[in-house]
Amino acid sequence: MQRIAAFVMLAASASVFLYSAACIAKDLPIEIDNTRVVFKEEDPSASVSVRNKGDIPYLVAINVTEFCGVGQQCPTTDDFMASPGFKIIRPGQVFPFRVVRIADKMPADKESLYLVNFKIVPSEVQLTDKQLKSSRITVALSGSMKLFWRPEALSGGLVSMRLLSQLESQCTGNKLELINRSAYWATLSTVSANGKSLFPTGPLPMLAPFGNVSFSTDVCPREVTVAVIDDSGMPSIEQIVQVTRSSCK
Repeated sequence: MQRIAAFVMLAASASVFLYSAACIAKDLPIEIDNTRVVFKEEDPSASVSVRNKGDIPYLVAINVTEFCGVGQQCPTTDDFMASPGFKIIRPGQVFPFRVVRIADKMPADKESLYLVNFKIVPSEVQLTDKQLKSSRITVALSGSMKLFWRPEALSGGLVSMRLLSQLESQCTGNKLELINRSAYWATLSTVSANGKSLFPTGPLPMLAPFGNVSFSTDVCPREVTVAVIDDSGMPSIEQIVQVTRSSCK
């Protein structure tokens, strides 16, 4: 057996598997205590705690990027930083990473969305000679969670209910449009009509403040059922949104 640093193995064309933060929490020795971060303007910082439930040390690196679309590789940001940028977390240890604001000014009339990105590698790994010759050694896991910047004017109360109460919908032809009249970002967990989900396959759609998102439908429904992911990371109650129909076929 040979001991070799994880970053050296990464440079040697080892395979990298991508996981969401939720998958990391459920299936692996590394557990992250939340699935999203809500950074309220009145707070000095936000935090993400990482627990090592395994029996070897792991190096956890963390950084903050812009949000540029679901599933997209997004650029780094100068608005926030993670502190520290990386940490070796030993078996049984829980470590709270801090997210701190760097930008002097942020939008005060709507939420802003970023991503907290993780890379997790064993800090030391035991490998056989046969494994070292293989080009498909799994040595790294990466994932991300959403970071919501919430201005002080938008804090307080049950945000998911405020958001749902300000949704509108309209339909033209075979296109149903969901319109967000609120200042909050929405992660849609349910959009259905006539008992049928309108979601395409893939990640849950995002709905920007004062934005809209469209779905294909066979016929224009009279109403649509909508739920969002709330601050705790769980689906909200469902809200019935009446549909305004225009030139429906």
